Parts: sequence; C-alpha cells; structure tokens
Amino acid sequence: MCLKLTILKYIIWWLTIVLFMPSNSFGQDTLWLLDGNRVIMPEFTIDSINYLVNYKNQRGRSKRIFLDNVFCIKKEAGEEILFYQPTKKEISITNRRNYIHGMFDADQKHKVLFYSLSGAAVGCGSVFLLGAFSPIAPLAYGLTVGSSVPASQKFIDKNNLHGKDGYYILGYAETLRTKRMRRALLGGGAGLLVAMVWAVFGNVP
Repeated sequence: MCLKLTILKYIIWWLTIVLFMPSNSFGQDTLWLLDGNRVIMPEFTIDSINYLVNYKNQRGRSKRIFLDNVFCIKKEAGEEILFYQPTKKEISITNRRNYIHGMFDADQKHKVLFYSLSGAAVGCGSVFLLGAFSPIAPLAYGLTVGSSVPASQKFIDKNNLHGKDGYYILGYAETLRTKRMRRALLGGGAGLLVAMVWAVFGNVP
C-alpha cells in the first residue's frame, strides 16, 4: 500500500510538472520547503526525471533540492504549483500550509540572542565549576531550553497568536523550540571552548 501511494505521488508530481510548469522560469518566484524555509528564486528549472528543482538563489549561486522536500512554488504572478501530496498518515494540504507558515514566521520574528549568550555563560562557567564534567552543563541547559516551549494559552498570549490556526501555532512553537535549543547548544559549546583555552593558556607567561 505504501509503495502504491509513493508511486501515485510521483505520478502526480510528473503530471504537474509536464502539464502546468514550463521547463524554465525567470522572475522572483518563491520556493516553500516542508521545513518552513523560504527561498526566493530569480531563476529555476524543474527536472522531471530526477524530481529536482534546479535554481539560482539571489546571490546567483546554483542550487538544487529534491521535490520530496518541497511544499510548493509560488510564482511571481500569483500562481501556485503544489508538490505536497499527503498520504493517509500525513496532514492535509491546508494544515501543512498553516504549519509551514507558522514555522517561517517564528524563525523570522525571534532572534533568540539571549539563549546564545546564556548558553555561552553556562559553558564558560562549567569549566571552572565542574572541571572534567563541564560538557554536561551546557548540554543539559540546551536540552532543557529545547523542551520548554509548549503551545499553551500562555504561549499564545505571549506571542500574540490569537485567532491563528492550531497547526500554525504548532509549527510556530516547534520552530521556536528548535531554534532556542540550537542557539543554546552552540553558545554553550563556544563558551566551553573559550573557557578551556583560557584555563590552559591564560596563565602562560
């Protein structure tokens, strides 16, 4: 059954490409990915054989991405070419769209500098307080930060998400959680490294 659904998905993709997409497109089209990222493409082509989008980003660099990772392409004129075809186990197109927009908005609105700095402070302090066990502290801090973003009413009030779809809120919360955890872990690793270098070489005349 899963194999049949996969084959059907590829058939739908191929028909979409052949019937509705030109082989080349120029303009400021937008590639929406399933992970919530958005790419502005001055130029792109669709490889219907290998199921790829070949495109140039705004810096003129050539890139490619598998259609498995693409939700849709929004053309400059307003036309949308949809590649996401949900199976029975996946959420609907509308819910996935709301989820992706929630992920994107959270990534754009939150810079989370606090978690980078606090992670660095934890990593730095752990070297002098815990010695050989110092890596445990920044790791524990990062994991704690990553588990502290529930999509609760308090979260909705704090981030002004009133009236937003439930899947939008879930995508928003998931991206914010992941972003905070990543920054805390990176900051912790940087602080740990700086403190270790200082501890080893700081007192060398």
